[in-house]
Amino acid sequence: MTQEVYLEHLRRAKSAVDIPILASLNGATKGGWIRFAREMEQAGADALELNTYALATNPKQTAAELEGQLLDLVKEVRAR
Repeated sequence: MTQEVYLEHLRRAKSAVDIPILASLNGATKGGWIRFAREMEQAGADALELNTYALATNPKQTAAELEGQLLDLVKEVRAR
């Protein structure tokens, strides 16, 4: 499903029901996450599910550092 198709699906769902609409976001880049999260909110999403996937490929990176990156991403999405 393309982004535009998904956004249209959100718009239609929002206008069809009187319950909160939860949108699901899978992103690959920080900029993409933030942009598409904003577009889903504008389409009528009441909340976002952020599906994060961070592959630990750097053996020197600690679990705390990886968690910190994910938390920073959530903070940025929320702030915008």
